[in-house]
Amino acid sequence: MRAYRQRKAEEHASVDELRVEHRVLKRQLSDALRGRTRAEAALERTTTRVERLESDLERTQAQLRSTEADLAFARSRIRELLERHDPAVPSREPGLSRQQRRAMERNERKRKR
Repeated sequence: MRAYRQRKAEEHASVDELRVEHRVLKRQLSDALRGRTRAEAALERTTTRVERLESDLERTQAQLRSTEADLAFARSRIRELLERHDPAVPSREPGLSRQQRRAMERNERKRKR
């Protein structure tokens, strides 16, 4: 009888150990699944952000190219206007007051000295 009880106690102890081990493994599995879900969500957010930043970069580069083209046009227009301008003839631009015209003339005379 004593041997039977001892054998049964060992069987119960082994079953209890298995239950504890099962709970631990089940908890580890659920933690791993939650971690995987969080990692997948973070990956999705990061991927979306990268795509948005890439489109922003493309748009900004297009703006830069457009601005550079405008700048090149403005520079060529300024060169063209400067080539046409005759420095010997004082500029009589409409819209300048008498005081501004006289200041321009004084500056021209100073430059010639």
